Amino acid sequence: ITYIRMFPERVHAALLFSLVPLENRAPLYHAAAAQRALDVLVGQCRADAQCNAAYPDITGDLEAVLERLRAAGAHISHRHIAAFDELAALTARHGTIAAADAYFFHQALVDGPQAGAIDRRVLARLVRGKTMSALDLLTLQAAHVRLRHECAALLGDAWMLCPTVVHVAPLVAPLEADDELFHRTNLRTLQNTLPGNFVDLCGVSLPMGKGAAGMPLGALISGAAGRDAALLAAAAGVERLLATEDS
Repeated sequence: ITYIRMFPERVHAALLFSLVPLENRAPLYHAAAAQRALDVLVGQCRADAQCNAAYPDITGDLEAVLERLRAAGAHISHRHIAAFDELAALTARHGTIAAADAYFFHQALVDGPQAGAIDRRVLARLVRGKTMSALDLLTLQAAHVRLRHECAALLGDAWMLCPTVVHVAPLVAPLEADDELFHRTNLRTLQNTLPGNFVDLCGVSLPMGKGAAGMPLGALISGAAGRDAALLAAAAGVERLLATEDS
């Protein structure tokens, strides 16, 4: 569609179809699976001291925002996005496209005498790109194209809402002292934004109250690739709604 709009003189005909008939209703087990996924997330957060401190009532915080949107006329549904699960498995096995790109552009620095001047944790991630094979990169690139289309078809004209980050800003000193803690915290920090980045979602983060120590929390609104203008308009409306309710 975007290509047709940008270059109408180059397109004489186009065949448009959906993955499933538009009149099809999602089966009940989709909703049940989404609820189970949310319940698991809440349970894991309550069992994790850092997450529980940041989100002492993660269900209540999220539902409060959703209830405001419902009251304003939004239609809310819970969905489990299987593409995000697949992405987690792919990156665990093959690495990331970003690591391969980073090593490609910074190879001379990483393999040269100045490597010691690079932050050790950044260097470790750059070196991960060095160990990736052509098969790893091609697998990730193929998955990027496929999952991008799958997520765009799933979202359609809808918006996805989730916490921007699953914890408040962490203390720096413990992360400086423990590389493994830094690694785990970094993965948790990127937990909700990395999948959208991989499948080219556009996103806007809005204030969503405060967590531990009065630190701010954010709600991430995401849409399919290419819907940036529509997303900005929707996010502005949600921002006004939340600001009105808080005032």
